[in-house]
Amino acid sequence: MLTSMSLQGFIDLFGYGICHQIPQRSLQFGGLYFPDCARDTGIHIGFVAALVAAGLVFFIQRRRGRKTPGNLPPAWALVVIACLLIPMAVDGASSYLGLRPTTNLLRYLTGMFAGIGAGSLVVPLLNSQNSQADKELKAFNKPRDLIVQIVVAVALSLILLKAFGYLGQAAAFIEMAAILAFFSSLNLLILSTIMKRRRILHFWQWLPWIGLALLMTLVELAFLGLLRYLLLDQLLARFGLWPPVGP
Repeated sequence: MLTSMSLQGFIDLFGYGICHQIPQRSLQFGGLYFPDCARDTGIHIGFVAALVAAGLVFFIQRRRGRKTPGNLPPAWALVVIACLLIPMAVDGASSYLGLRPTTNLLRYLTGMFAGIGAGSLVVPLLNSQNSQADKELKAFNKPRDLIVQIVVAVALSLILLKAFGYLGQAAAFIEMAAILAFFSSLNLLILSTIMKRRRILHFWQWLPWIGLALLMTLVELAFLGLLRYLLLDQLLARFGLWPPVGP
């Protein structure tokens, strides 16, 4: 039977290549720290929440007979999405420079908005590979669609944060799943150059690409962890930058 110590070791190994994993800056539930810091957790959870919210928006649109957009959002929507990154940039920069203190809750919330922004942009890019999507119709061509997307994604992210307290040790594994979804979605974008040459008409046609993207993610996480172990930690320690100090 796995002990909490062995579970924590497995969780730490999973996120070793993508985050500093400073305990004071990481969420902890059921005696287990998350595989990444609170800010990264917010990014990944917000990103996945944006994917789920987009799915709900597209479902409602299809039910109302509206076409699925297959083009990038208009300029105003891109500006709104970009603005969602600002809170994290301000919080991260000001706290690292010692101008003001921050908390794990604030790290999570600002990371959450950044993740929602990234997810809201990735969804139209992935949806453009759908052969049934209207390539002339821009995503979020109606402000209402983007507002619903953001509001639903924020609500889902906050609900899950609250639920973490009741999930105990399972909370850390949910974040691991969010990490896989985050990087696999980005890998799907990389694979999109190949996908453009094929007609994707049904969901099941996405499955091989999703599986390949997931495999790419696992390889990337392993490579980044090995790179950190062999190079980055030793290099930072040599210059007195590792391990970090302070809250």
